[in-house]
Parts: sequence; structure tokens; C-alpha cells
Amino acid sequence: MELMMEELCPNLREHDLARLVDFGHTFGPVMETASEYRIAHGESVAVDMALSTELARVLGLISTAECERIVALIGALGLPVYDAATCTPELMRHALTASWERRGRRLHLVVPVGVGSAVFVDDLDDIPAGALDEALRRLRVRRGWSRPRGGAAHATAPRP
Repeated sequence: MELMMEELCPNLREHDLARLVDFGHTFGPVMETASEYRIAHGESVAVDMALSTELARVLGLISTAECERIVALIGALGLPVYDAATCTPELMRHALTASWERRGRRLHLVVPVGVGSAVFVDDLDDIPAGALDEALRRLRVRRGWSRPRGGAAHATAPRP
């Protein structure tokens, strides 16, 4: 909470829209609306975090091991990492465009580059054609998933 306050207090009027606390808030709003709010806010944030992390891996910004660690942690908390009904390439591209427009034509997509550190992807052109599709595919085919409710996939921690 203290770190969040350190980031947000100097920017109360949101003059700077590049905020680390927005990790998980780029794809999520479109997912919630498209699901007619079947997906709760916290679940959409979790899926968004998993997708942003997987996208960072596809873009070469995070190692496979750290990506797996982050996504497995989300799943270990009982949160979904993928939703088949809303995690379509078309809808997720729409989410990127909507965020880009809402954030003053800057994407400000928070992507982890390691556990506890992140960077911003600011331009839509920084996400090559096919990168989002590949990130979605990797989440969809992740091994060890269970589907306990509503079609949302939950990652499980790797077994020793």
C-alpha cells in the first residue's frame, strides 16, 4: 500500500497516465464488458496480468522462467489466467486500441520484465503483428490447467 501511495500521491490529478498500478487494467475493462460482467473485476485483472506477462515473453522482455513463475502464482491464488469467451485476438486488439485512445494515444501497457519490475509499452506499433495472437495461444495451451467454472482457465503451479 505504501508503494502504491508513493506512486499515486504526486499524480492525484492523473497528469501522467503511465502508472505501474495499472498493471492488469488494459485488457480487463473490455473483457468485463464483453462478458456482460460474468467476469468479475478481480478476475479480469488476473487474466490481464497473465496476458501482459505472456506478451512480455513473446516480445522478449521477460524470461520464460519468470513468465511461468508469475502466471503460475496467479493461478495458485485461484485466479483465472485465460477466458475462452473473451480472450479472442479481435477483442484483445480492440482492448489495446481502446486503452490507447483513452490514455491520450499512448498505450502505457505495463509489462513485467522480471519479478517486481516492469516497463511500459507505449505505442501500438511496438506490438508486432502476431505477438498478441501468440501470447493468447500460449495462455490457451498452457499445461496443467483446470476449468472449474465459467470457462476460465486456472494455471497450476508446476509439479516438482
